[in-house]
Amino acid sequence: MILFVDDMVNRYKNFLKAFPDKEGVVHASNPEAACNALLRFDFEEVWLDHDAGEEFWAPNLPVPTFYLVAMFLVAMKFKGKVYVHTGNPVGSDRLMDLLEEHNIQCQRPGAM
Repeated sequence: MILFVDDMVNRYKNFLKAFPDKEGVVHASNPEAACNALLRFDFEEVWLDHDAGEEFWAPNLPVPTFYLVAMFLVAMKFKGKVYVHTGNPVGSDRLMDLLEEHNIQCQRPGAM
């Protein structure tokens, strides 16, 4: 299974078009939904964006990014692979640094 974390529905649709052979894709548009999905399912891959639009943001969280999801992946000792697909170079570095520091397999496939 694959968890696609991104607040933009069009990126999710582009992902499905680009990888039509991938099955079991779950879309999470905010950190709360992503963390809940990680608790419910055993994912092999997580595709992680950095910036989150405020309209998709959980109201009890202070900063509109998906960094919280990366922290959750670290806390749960995620064993799959994380693809950091953000177009934000600083955000990408931030996510990659955290994941690599905790030996979580990750790479940048490019922005979606």
